[in-house]
Amino acid sequence: MQAKDDHIDPRHDDRVRIQLLDFVTSWAARPTSFDWGDANCTHFAGAWVGRIEGVSPLRRVEYTPSALAAARYCDRHGGLAGAVSNALARDPIDVAQARVGDVVLIPRESRVGSVVGLVGICAGSLVIVRAGDSVTMLHIRLATKAWRVRCAVA
Repeated sequence: MQAKDDHIDPRHDDRVRIQLLDFVTSWAARPTSFDWGDANCTHFAGAWVGRIEGVSPLRRVEYTPSALAAARYCDRHGGLAGAVSNALARDPIDVAQARVGDVVLIPRESRVGSVVGLVGICAGSLVIVRAGDSVTMLHIRLATKAWRVRCAVA
């Protein structure tokens, strides 16, 4: 039997895409350059979750002012995936189950991200990420984990 949360109105993804487009547009317009402590990929994804769920998962994340501090934080949580699970207070799901609006992880082994990897937002076959000073898209096949975002878009 399919869980109630997994049964989504077909128009749901379209409504989430509209919300996501608005979010990405506002984030990309920010004058803030990349900053480990205030404007990195986890802040981008965390701000999305906070906007959609109403509570920011970043409240569970300690301040990391440098790449070294971020790497140490992730190491204490078993890697970036563990840190994301801790911040979101939920277990990951298989990437194949990711829906538009879910948080996804692209590991550092893909060699497209930082010293710890990238956290982004599922947009179908693409992942929207904060990379450096810009917002960009990568193919979801680079992702290895995903976390369901409880999109309460009416």
